[in-house]
Amino acid sequence: MEFRPLAANSSVLRGHAKPEIMAVGDSIFNGVRSLTISEPLANASPPAFVARGLGLEMVQPDYRRPLLFDLEQELRDGVDPGRLYRNIVDNADRWLEERGEWSNHRFFDNISVAGFAYGDMHEATSGAARAKIRTLVERLKMRGSLDFGIIIDLYMALNTAFVLNPTGEPELDDLTQLEQVASRQPKRLLINIGNNEGLFGIGLSASFSRRNLQQLRTIPALAKELAGVLKTHCADVGKFYFNTLLRPRALANLAPRTDQEMFNPPPRGGYFKRYVARLGSMNGMSGDQMKEFDNEVAKINRATEAAMKGVFGPQQDKLVFVDLYKMVDGFDAKHFGTNRNIPVQVGGRTLPIMNYPFSANVGGFRHGGFFGLDNMHPTTVGYALLANTMGKAIAAAEPGLKYRNADFDAVAGDDTLITDPPRNVDRVGLLLGLLGLIGGAALG
Repeated sequence: MEFRPLAANSSVLRGHAKPEIMAVGDSIFNGVRSLTISEPLANASPPAFVARGLGLEMVQPDYRRPLLFDLEQELRDGVDPGRLYRNIVDNADRWLEERGEWSNHRFFDNISVAGFAYGDMHEATSGAARAKIRTLVERLKMRGSLDFGIIIDLYMALNTAFVLNPTGEPELDDLTQLEQVASRQPKRLLINIGNNEGLFGIGLSASFSRRNLQQLRTIPALAKELAGVLKTHCADVGKFYFNTLLRPRALANLAPRTDQEMFNPPPRGGYFKRYVARLGSMNGMSGDQMKEFDNEVAKINRATEAAMKGVFGPQQDKLVFVDLYKMVDGFDAKHFGTNRNIPVQVGGRTLPIMNYPFSANVGGFRHGGFFGLDNMHPTTVGYALLANTMGKAIAAAEPGLKYRNADFDAVAGDDTLITDPPRNVDRVGLLLGLLGLIGGAALG
């Protein structure tokens, strides 16, 4: 496919060229929490935290309402499939009515989109996504009830159309994520991609197979292709900051079947005998399989780094790899014990935020808190931790910058999932079992 960024003298770029910082990637950078994205959540994404900590301006997507649904609020209100369907249709109609008036910003600096894989960075465009929206809405109305396949396709189309072209500029309709970066040439680019090449799928389903491994093993070659585009077309970008994949066993959804087992971690940070997908208590893998999964991802991270550095050659100092795989060990309470947590002060209580599956009851928050209700996407506290790791790496690579850590107490106090979680665990399992297991991997 021909690579066609905007001409350097394009009038569309006037006032928007060479921003201080941009971000591309998937739902982790989009700011998705519990399968939900909204303006407050976008403003609590890792790139948003990083930019604030560095004192840099960064325009985040300013969603006028949650995209299609606010899953956490739906659960607080009690699961009602009919109401959820009506809310989704009404939400989609409002997006259609406001078409062309979605935002006052011509460009966002964080153009990460939930569900994106490597190929989407090269191929997905706002124009193609926008062309699908009305048809998908009509199909959902004809269906007359929840159809999660249609809903996920609509979620992806709306989000892609909005993030990549919020004001409907014709000149931006055919630009991909990477063509936007090449057009604007930011001073630094943050990248988080690869979760949808099998990692989230395995983490969501706890289904360990050679087919999944083969998908994961495509990542270094895909990263090499990405590096070629960055080197060739983004020569004026000063630094590229690339996040490695998380260590799989740290994901909250991969845990022993019961809390009692989980509260007794294996000795010396070893592995449990068995892991299931806690969202739905389905499938499972042995401790040996989980170890193999971890080791494969570690090898893929090393191969990815080597492949990208090989492309950049003498310019490889422009690449900075942020080691999220190693980072999560310091906060992996599942395998090392509850002392590996983020203590936060919320409403006069000290809450240990850990990577346990999220749990709440009539008394409020019980345990977890690093990941949201889907046990896959972090809470804002989890995102702040990722951001602090990234910010330190950026400050180390650019001595002229200083990074101010996100305040975990303040972040937790603003995280409504922690301060006001849905209380009915059975209903959480029911709805997430439907929405998460059918669509969750697509929202990675």
